[in-house]
Amino acid sequence: MKMKTIKIFLASSSELKDDREQFEIFINRKNKEYIKDGVFLELVLWEDFLNAMSLTRLQDEYNKVIAGCDVFVSLFHTKVGKYTEEEFLKALETFKANGKPLIFTYFKDAPVNMSQINSNIVSLLDFKKKLSDLGHFYTVYADINDLKFKFSEQLIKFLPKLTDISPANNGQHSDNEHQTIQPENNSSREFWTKRLAAKQHELALVEAELEEERSLGNEDKLTKKAERLLNEIKRIQAKLL
Repeated sequence: MKMKTIKIFLASSSELKDDREQFEIFINRKNKEYIKDGVFLELVLWEDFLNAMSLTRLQDEYNKVIAGCDVFVSLFHTKVGKYTEEEFLKALETFKANGKPLIFTYFKDAPVNMSQINSNIVSLLDFKKKLSDLGHFYTVYADINDLKFKFSEQLIKFLPKLTDISPANNGQHSDNEHQTIQPENNSSREFWTKRLAAKQHELALVEAELEEERSLGNEDKLTKKAERLLNEIKRIQAKLL
């Protein structure tokens, strides 16, 4: 089987070093799942580059690699570094020209000590405004487990498009989406079992948020989302019968 390599560039400032390391472990574990389908996820980190003399500055080397990646992931917390923003803009420029890399932007929403807040917070606010002006949507994550869950959801969606290999056949079935089908093999059953767990977890998060929003009278959108997730869960459960 010919191996298809998907290059994922991970950008962030040094303050998220722990999240970067855990994300790398997460990708390595994902490779154990996908390698049997002929897919290898190659995570590119700036730590992998040698701080050696070059004809161009090291950041230019990063930017060249970004242009050749399939996916660009950036993480932010209390600040946006000059070079991380440059990497994002390079990824965006390349996406507009070539249709890749796919860009996923995450902001960590976690408690911060007041002593950590300084003038760098302005860079974060300015960058969020820039994303809004560009029409680029970002995702908020609470901790590394939340980040892994949310990126896993995206993997399920974009891997079939980049590889022509759909995990567990991507659950293909007849046009009648309500039809109960028997999983073709253990691999497809494993896929739908994981899919079910992910949707149940997402529903639990929505329901928790719904409780808070009810008191403010803002529950309409969340109620519809919860109903949609319930319907998806029922369809997946039907596939596993």
